[in-house]
Parts: sequence; structure tokens; C-alpha cells
Amino acid sequence: MISCLAISFFFIKGFTFICFGAYRKYSRRSYLLGDDELMIRWGNVWSDNSSIIPLSRVQHVDQEQDMLAKRLGLSELTITTAGDHHFIVGLTEEDAVRLRRQIIELSKLDNEDAYYD
Repeated sequence: MISCLAISFFFIKGFTFICFGAYRKYSRRSYLLGDDELMIRWGNVWSDNSSIIPLSRVQHVDQEQDMLAKRLGLSELTITTAGDHHFIVGLTEEDAVRLRRQIIELSKLDNEDAYYD
């Protein structure tokens, strides 16, 4: 009886922590698109991180979906710069397409740019 109570206690405690952690992880995700930079914030229960990406350094922007995200109508943007990949997850498909186009438009500097049409 005591072992069943202990197992139940740890199961409920673990389930609550996982749900709370997932909520905190996604509630701390945000982005801010300015005229010349993109700021991405993310974190979890213990940390809060941010990254500022100069739009002049953006090489390409990918929109990705796996099977589950496609079914839920969500997308992920991958922004590639010369040294790193940055991710914005949990966007709706329409928001991801709109943000991708905005980043590409703001990244265009002149006719020699990679995104020149």
C-alpha cells in the first residue's frame, strides 16, 4: 500500500512538473522584428535567454513542419546566419509565412543580395 502511494505521488509530481515546465518553456518564447534586427527570447523554468540577429547577416530563412505540427497547423522558422541557426517555434502557418516574407524583405540590402528577386 505504501509503495503504491509513493509511486502515485512521484507520478503526479513528475506529471505536474512536466506540464508546468512545458507551459513555462513556451510562455517564455517570443520574438520582436525591428527594422534592422530580430530579437528572439526563449527559456525554461531556470533560465531566460535572448539572441539578437542583425538582419544584414541573415543568409536564408526556412519554414519547417513535421507531421504533428502540420496536423496542428503550426510551423517553425529557421533563420540561418553565417555562424548559427536560430529557431522560432510554435507559429501558426500564416504567421510563419508572413514573418518569413518580412524577414526576407528587410534583409534585402541591394541588387547583389542573396534575396534579390
